[in-house]
Amino acid sequence: MFSFFKSKRKKQMELMGSLFEAAAYRDRMDKILSTYSLAPNETGEDKNRSEIIEVSCFIAKQAAKRSGRDVTKLSEDEMYLSMLIGFVAADHLSNVAAEDFELTTSLTCTMLELDFGVSTGEAGTLTGQVIAGNNRMAGNPQELKVLQATGNLVSRFWATADEHHLNELGRLYQMMASHLE
Repeated sequence: MFSFFKSKRKKQMELMGSLFEAAAYRDRMDKILSTYSLAPNETGEDKNRSEIIEVSCFIAKQAAKRSGRDVTKLSEDEMYLSMLIGFVAADHLSNVAAEDFELTTSLTCTMLELDFGVSTGEAGTLTGQVIAGNNRMAGNPQELKVLQATGNLVSRFWATADEHHLNELGRLYQMMASHLE
């Protein structure tokens, strides 16, 4: 008989925990959107996904900018690196928000391609390469460290909205880019 009350109490505690997590997520998202003057276009059902994509693209572009690069003049390799950072950011944020990972990361990469000036007809090619590269890197213990470092910085930025973590992402971007040269 008492197990019924325990399970009911446990369900209530889980509900409260999920409500607190949702409130914390919304607070963090609103803080980043307002601090950096980001304004996603979507409302309603797709608002959450649109915000994740907007913030992930912002993080990716800021990493390139803070490495000293002009985002409008990135080489294909530099676009790839930016998109990889955007992919990791979208992965992290979609996990935090319980959004569809595959759709959110793919849309983030495609939006970055278009933002970087890739023609609509060619968009998707580099996105496919980023997705394949992420999967390959995740399976290689040495390369996995790069994804983990990127993810840690994205996570820290998400938690604080602090410029310092964007600067660190810029330094990481610079280190990754130097290995491409």
